Amino acid sequence: AQREPVRVTRHNRVVGVVVSAQDFEAMRAFYANRLLGTMAASAGDAAAAGMTPARLEELLADES
Repeated sequence: AQREPVRVTRHNRVVGVVVSAQDFEAMRAFYANRLLGTMAASAGDAAAAGMTPARLEELLADES
């Protein structure tokens, strides 16, 4: 796993992959940054559509 990812198989199906700690951290950082970008874009879209914090609270309130 230090040189390249290692596939773990069961019954000829890949059930996991072992990667180096360095590769794992790089992938984690990549996907975390991608998520932050998606969240920022969604917030911008919501604001452009007129969503306000008050309206969001109203939509998320429990109606029990």
